[in-house]
Amino acid sequence: MDGKKVVIILGKDGSVKADASGFKGGSCEKATEFLDKMFGSKGKREFKPSYYEEDVIVDGLPSGYCG
Repeated sequence: MDGKKVVIILGKDGSVKADASGFKGGSCEKATEFLDKMFGSKGKREFKPSYYEEDVIVDGLPSGYCG
């Protein structure tokens, strides 16, 4: 497993929060876009420091790629 996960937290007030971990750069947005489609809104976003990191590309593949 690659250590990437999305945890969905449902609040008692009906709020929905997604906590994406193990992602670098904007890949977390790709992993959570299904929530935008389900709920019709992006809502408020808070980015972790890893959002500002980039994957290293080696021979055309992201680092850690196992294909």
